[in-house]
Amino acid sequence: MVCHYIKKRKPLAYPAQQLQEAVEAVRSKQVTLYRVAEHYGIPKATSFKRIHGLRGMKSSFMGRPPAIPHDVEVKMAEQIKIIEK
Repeated sequence: MVCHYIKKRKPLAYPAQQLQEAVEAVRSKQVTLYRVAEHYGIPKATSFKRIHGLRGMKSSFMGRPPAIPHDVEVKMAEQIKIIEK
């Protein structure tokens, strides 16, 4: 087991909203891909992939998606509480 885990990646230097604004600016031909990279600090490759649809947006949470939807989990918890009584 590793005693001192060091993350391999740094956190993103730009928020998802900023990336979306940059993609929309390039698609509407207000600015070029290279200007977006300079202005927003987003790598050219990342912008290119998002503009041309080669990569989708990343999810806002890390890890696996839940096996049971949240509303089903809440209903199950309520039923278990009723059964315990």
